[in-house]
Amino acid sequence: MSKLCHRITIPCVLLVSLALHIGCSKAKEPGTYVGGGNKAVADMNPDDVIFCINGRKVCKKDFLCAQKFYETIYRLQHGVKAGGEKTAAEDFAWKNEQRVLPMLMQHTLFAQAASSRGIAVSSDDADLSAKEFLGNCQPACGSLAELCDKIGEEEGARVAHYFAAEALCDKTARVIARDGWYHVSDEEVSGELSRVKDFNERADKMNAAAHAKLIEAKKEILSGGVFADVAKKLAEVCPEQGKEWITTTVEDLVAEGEKGLRAWLEKAEIGDISDPIDFDDGVAIVGVVMKGEGEAPEGKAGPTLYTLVRCTMYARNKMEVPTPDGVREAIAEFKRKAARNEAFTNLYYSAVIEFPNGTNFFPNAGMRVSEGSGDTRR
Repeated sequence: MSKLCHRITIPCVLLVSLALHIGCSKAKEPGTYVGGGNKAVADMNPDDVIFCINGRKVCKKDFLCAQKFYETIYRLQHGVKAGGEKTAAEDFAWKNEQRVLPMLMQHTLFAQAASSRGIAVSSDDADLSAKEFLGNCQPACGSLAELCDKIGEEEGARVAHYFAAEALCDKTARVIARDGWYHVSDEEVSGELSRVKDFNERADKMNAAAHAKLIEAKKEILSGGVFADVAKKLAEVCPEQGKEWITTTVEDLVAEGEKGLRAWLEKAEIGDISDPIDFDDGVAIVGVVMKGEGEAPEGKAGPTLYTLVRCTMYARNKMEVPTPDGVREAIAEFKRKAARNEAFTNLYYSAVIEFPNGTNFFPNAGMRVSEGSGDTRR
């Protein structure tokens, strides 16, 4: 294992530990203190303080270092080596700039809580935190150490530090959050399974009702009713399509949601009305208004054109039926995130949080001009 990846076993190794300095006041009561300044991050000098938590400063240079993490994950997700597609990676980091400060704040608060409680993380903890990410990398890796060896120390350090910090946050939250967050009862599992079952049963009933109404609409039209009038009265989706919908060929119907229409249309004639057909946007009966021949090269038969109308009602999607183990895992993950949020909130309101340069950090969020014309990139 590389020296870099050994370092993630040291307690409280975080992105923010790269450049956090003592200096803000520790004598204040817990609370949030906002200075009279109004300086955007883009206008700050490297040593300007963005925020200070319990005496620990997070400066512009810490922000820039952490922001580089997003460039690295872009490359790893797209299989791009360091230095390749530089502009695209920088754009990705810029688009995520507003995520950096909350990330640094969480990592700082949890690191302080971990330090005061003697909580540390190992390389195994960091690897577990990074498991899904490592599997999605291009190429995939089995550990942070393997990733470090593949992409080099500079980029590997960003990833290793980030997931060590995330592992420390989760481990600390487990210590300081309420115990109930980390227990999933059999009743919770069975309750969720029942909820899915009830939801799907209601969906089946509502879909059956929609089909029945469309069957009655088909009978009304075949008995002399005007398709457009019936659609105007009944349709829940685009009633105007009862008068005019599309002109198409069978060959053009290639989308997954057009399979049912294609199968019916291959045998349909003028005046035919379909039984209910499932579409991506609902369930509908379809009518053939006209058939004609489309254009084709000289000497060849043109494709058959169908002018269609339809009457569409909502279709209720059903939930995928999970396994008990899948439900238990999903509930546990939800509770883990809730526990971390609760722990962070408690830490935040127990801390002295100072913003000496105000809080309007990104006044031009979403605005970016090209280099050479006043580039707003950080």
